[in-house]
Amino acid sequence: MNASPRAIAIILAMLTLSSCGTWTTDEDEKRLAALEREFGHRYEFSPQSDLYLDARCRADEPPTREEAERIFRAFWFTDRNEPRTDSAYVYLNIFDNRGVFQFQVFWDHRTKHLAYSGRPYY
Repeated sequence: MNASPRAIAIILAMLTLSSCGTWTTDEDEKRLAALEREFGHRYEFSPQSDLYLDARCRADEPPTREEAERIFRAFWFTDRNEPRTDSAYVYLNIFDNRGVFQFQVFWDHRTKHLAYSGRPYY
């Protein structure tokens, strides 16, 4: 049986999620699966510790802030466009297709806006 690349990516994502550890909530897993469906053709997602979600671009074109904001909102915001409070994850780290860190996106609770950092981990 030949599996499509998309099916293989979904299976790999599910295996990755099942080995993530106790900090990944059911809602996190649901949203990671949704990210794979929507952005999996262009990004590979991997949770890191209990604070960071890494997204590595699969394409030759560099990742954009607009895409990163869409990914962030899809994972961290509720249907009412409010930040989730049921996840330990805080930061989205964006990498290019060579694995070189590009930028980090996070929600600034002080300003109530998305913010960016030039460092991948704290």
